[in-house]
Amino acid sequence: MVRLRLVRDKALIKKLLALPKKVAVPAIRKGTRAGAKVILPTARNNAPRLSGKLRKSIKVRAIKRSRQFIGARVTTSASGNLFTGETYYGGFHEYGTAKLTAKEFLQRAVDTKETAAIEATTRTIASEITMRARRK
Repeated sequence: MVRLRLVRDKALIKKLLALPKKVAVPAIRKGTRAGAKVILPTARNNAPRLSGKLRKSIKVRAIKRSRQFIGARVTTSASGNLFTGETYYGGFHEYGTAKLTAKEFLQRAVDTKETAAIEATTRTIASEITMRARRK
């Protein structure tokens, strides 16, 4: 699994920690979705294209709700496991096998668009915080 963490803007993190959960969680979710949408076109372009199914199956999905993680991810399956579903072979292309070298199409997309994704995430979270602060 490819991970991208938002730890660069310490002032924004401080603001998020000061907010109540009902305000902070939706802002984080919306921001991470905006950052994932920046990575999505590059991931689709990097995906192997024999039939085009793998490319079409790459989507932005919400991370399963938990107490530890909030956000969105770019993946090929609803469960988050690249080896399940109709395009189970996406995991083989991403990580490789004994006979197939890894193409790492998702990791390369994150590597090339990392700064743009972090900027989009930070910008969206900041705008959500200011918008929700005005509502009060």
